Amino acid sequence: MTNEDAKFILRAYRPDGSDAADPMFAEALVHARTDPVLGAWLQREQALDAGVAAKLREVPVPAGLRASILAGAQVSAAPRRRTAFPGWVWAAAALFVVTAIGGWLVVGRSGARLNAAEMARLAMAEVEGPHVGGQHDVSPGSLAAWLSAPGHRVSAFPADAERLRREGCRVVRLAGRDVFEICFERSGGFHLYVMPRNGLRIQSEDLSPVFRAEGQLASVTWGDARFAYVLVSETGLDALRRVL
Repeated sequence: MTNEDAKFILRAYRPDGSDAADPMFAEALVHARTDPVLGAWLQREQALDAGVAAKLREVPVPAGLRASILAGAQVSAAPRRRTAFPGWVWAAAALFVVTAIGGWLVVGRSGARLNAAEMARLAMAEVEGPHVGGQHDVSPGSLAAWLSAPGHRVSAFPADAERLRREGCRVVRLAGRDVFEICFERSGGFHLYVMPRNGLRIQSEDLSPVFRAEGQLASVTWGDARFAYVLVSETGLDALRRVL
């Protein structure tokens, strides 16, 4: 079993441990316990799932939801033909509506509550999971060329949203927000994520560089007046310190 096979299976593994005895997950769980990279990924995935589940539990079921569903079904029913659905059908329909509402609240509004630690976790999960490196303009004067220049400190990156778009930088969706990403090489591979700060819950302490390490990945977060940044590397914390 490869890591990708295990990830495919474990994405369905519930964070409360209720699937621990399910044979469907047995091999993938053993693989996660013996592979540090996969184990670190599973911890991040479970933490994210638990957070989403907690937010869903905070969403109150709208008053009269079941009655509204029943009323809608009666209006749309064909004349002279009424079908009596069992109670579990209505329960499932109500759960679907509540889940959809809760999902919108978590995904559509979570960006406003994002802090530096959450940004780092999401960026590292993106690098380790669905990340696909994009093609960047590395011609002289481009942003990717600036980042690759040994004498430039990444903390002084001249971020400009319009220029990032113009140069075709990859855009990823993290916590319901568009984030620019630039991959560059400088004695190792790096991934810089640039997120406009408008609406973010960025504290003053989040503006200073904070280094983190998880498994084989390391990150540093910082911010300025307009943007929040995450720099991720597979070459360790020392490599991040050298380029920052």
